[in-house]
Amino acid sequence: MDLIRELGKHKVEYFKKSEFYKIIKDKDLVVFSASTGGKKIIDYLSQYNMKVKYILDNNQKLQQGYINKIKIISVEQFTHEKQFNDMLVLIGSNNYLEQMKNQLLENGVKEQNIITPDLISDRFAYFLGDGINDRQIIQANINEIEKVINMLDDEKSKFIYKDVLQIRYDDFLEVDKREQKIAIHPQYFNNEIFELTDNEVFLDIGSYNGDTIIEFKNYVNGKYKCIYGFEPETSLYEIACENTKNIKNLELFKLGLSSKNTRLKFKSEGAGSRSCDDNEEFDFYIDTIRGDELFIDKKPTYIKMDIEGEEMRALEGLKETIIKFKPKLAICIYHRNAYDQFWRVPIYIKELVPEYKIKIRNHGFDTVCYASI
Repeated sequence: MDLIRELGKHKVEYFKKSEFYKIIKDKDLVVFSASTGGKKIIDYLSQYNMKVKYILDNNQKLQQGYINKIKIISVEQFTHEKQFNDMLVLIGSNNYLEQMKNQLLENGVKEQNIITPDLISDRFAYFLGDGINDRQIIQANINEIEKVINMLDDEKSKFIYKDVLQIRYDDFLEVDKREQKIAIHPQYFNNEIFELTDNEVFLDIGSYNGDTIIEFKNYVNGKYKCIYGFEPETSLYEIACENTKNIKNLELFKLGLSSKNTRLKFKSEGAGSRSCDDNEEFDFYIDTIRGDELFIDKKPTYIKMDIEGEEMRALEGLKETIIKFKPKLAICIYHRNAYDQFWRVPIYIKELVPEYKIKIRNHGFDTVCYASI
């Protein structure tokens, strides 16, 4: 509970120092959208006891109704208010941002009175419609989170993990500026975390376009034993093959790794391509395999994973390999579609190999859990 109080205290402190607060304080506020994004902004403001006077929405069925005792009206009704241009309108959508902004301008709202969600941060705007309440999730899992903090190997890891946690608890307020203070580069290959030898067996799980394989090869000056890459999406797999065609001792698999051999629904979104839940729309199926079937006898020395929320299942499929060989690990834990990986991954890794030293590093958008003996 002390950690929750600490997060809450710092949340208010950061908010009161933010540019967003300086702009909206002492103003009457209106939120444009009664949908998920609008509700998220209303909830965000309520955390700081900031009142919303009206909610605007184009859905006539919602107009004259209420959300949290706040009346829902049309844009036209709003602009008939005598002092409507003394109020600030916060747009509660990222997908329809330009249309909503133009509608407000066409109805006489001054541009300087229109606040877009990216003023809080680009990340806040991007996540606006996902329905995830970071604060509630963190509060519900605070015991597991504290367990991770206590098991981390160095003070820098504890600082970074708590800072990333604070940023999430603050709904990504001014995230870019704050992450610059804790980000380190390069990602995955950094002597501060662990050193690589001339005899590495590198597993790149989530090869994307082959960029990490190329970075690995350059980092070790071409001195390694072999590389195995995994990219299940056909178009990216073909790009990765082309980009890495001159790299020796490399085998690329058009497969995903998971906890069992199966077929998964897959949504193609470029760098964010991912498997889907049963009730989600998807683009095609991908084949997955348990990593233990491939690597229990190949003695991998370094495993990197960035697979859009499938990391836990892939780790479960590599359980025996990890226990047997204790390879260095770099596992991404930042994906929101598998929020609990932020604590489950480090706890699971430590349970598999208690001797592992667990470190956390942030590389801008990506937060990575590193493990080594």
